[in-house]
Amino acid sequence: MSARGPDPEHDPELDALLGSVCESVDHELRHAPVTWDFAAVLARAHAMDPTQVDADDVREAELAAPVVSLAHERRRRPTHDDPAFQRLIADVRADAEHDAALRMHGVAAMPPRAEVRPLRSMLVGALAMAAMLVLGVGLLEGVRYVQQQRDAAPDEALHQGEVDAQRHERAEVEEGGERAERPRARPAPTSATTIPSEPAPLEPITLAPAPKRVAKPSVHKPKPKQVGAAPLPSLAERIAAIDAEAHAAWKARDYARAQSSFEALIELAGDSRLADLAYGDLFTLAHRTGDADRELALWKRYLARFPDGRFADDARAGLCRRAAGDARAACWRGYLDDFPGGSFRAQAERESSDGT
Repeated sequence: MSARGPDPEHDPELDALLGSVCESVDHELRHAPVTWDFAAVLARAHAMDPTQVDADDVREAELAAPVVSLAHERRRRPTHDDPAFQRLIADVRADAEHDAALRMHGVAAMPPRAEVRPLRSMLVGALAMAAMLVLGVGLLEGVRYVQQQRDAAPDEALHQGEVDAQRHERAEVEEGGERAERPRARPAPTSATTIPSEPAPLEPITLAPAPKRVAKPSVHKPKPKQVGAAPLPSLAERIAAIDAEAHAAWKARDYARAQSSFEALIELAGDSRLADLAYGDLFTLAHRTGDADRELALWKRYLARFPDGRFADDARAGLCRRAAGDARAACWRGYLDDFPGGSFRAQAERESSDGT
């Protein structure tokens, strides 16, 4: 594979400045005076005043483990070529890029949170208080009604509606200090009409014939119009649905369904950043399931589609590790040509020098 073209965001002046700074720091670290360790300090103190520091303390300090300087540990950089550390960084980077890609395609990662309006909260609180007051009044009325029913006589309902003949028969009204007596109500005059003992015979009543029913013309109700078919989802909605299905299957440990969903997402997303990130998920699934052949095939497919993609560095290094003989050294030399500042530069330098 040929070397990659210049990066539009690459700044040669900034790289030169950073390179000179790194070289200056490394030079100072290499020529800095070595700080004495604890045993040397005790030996110097014993030489200056043996009464203050015993020789046994000096020998005990010399038997202890040596103190390694922080500068030496910094130059070693143990996590630089650690595959597990590189995979962790790749996973974090893939998650961040995945969210960014979803937002670029118009798919929100999380639904927007509705703002809480204070006026609406006050209105809801007032309605709740009013409902509590109405409920309290209703409960009080119900309790009073139950008490009245409990105190009433058992046959009180039978006497409701009766008129007392003697009630209000006489009413004394006080007018100007004197009491006037209301005249009694005169009894209703009795009717002088006599009621015969036997009723008169009723004349026969002729019934008119019932009118014939006229059949009403049937009225056909118009059928409701059929609602049109729902619009098809957009490309962004389809991509978001497939992505959610893939991650749900992954969470449920259904790795086969997750792989098929990511494959469908790659076919649908084309050469976009989402397809690039979906390949990273496929790499992780293949490595987790231990399918080495599938992992190798995925690396080749990815490099053919995204030669300068986000995971091209890892894919090229994986192919070089699987190579054997002279092809292995040649692969690492090509890696150094295409990725001079790659994450696996140290291993590539060792492998390419061993093969020469």
